[in-house]
Amino acid sequence: MNTIKLELEAEEYGVVERFAEVLGVAPGDVAYAALHRLMMTCDDPAVGRDIVETRAWRRHHLPARARPRPRDPRASRARGGGGVRRH
Repeated sequence: MNTIKLELEAEEYGVVERFAEVLGVAPGDVAYAALHRLMMTCDDPAVGRDIVETRAWRRHHLPARARPRPRDPRASRARGGGGVRRH
């Protein structure tokens, strides 16, 4: 069997790991399914362009899925917090 090495930043891996935990599968299962879905659309020229552009872009940026999400102030109030804290 052949192997493809996928190097992820910690933030990127964290997203995959959390998603896998929700599904009750391993992170490798998520990666395999993602590759499968991608290959099912590889005849679309836009997919090829996206791969080439993402390769260039990823050298300098983390993808949006790996960036911390802004905190919702309503969630803080629901837990009993007072919204904005001042020190």
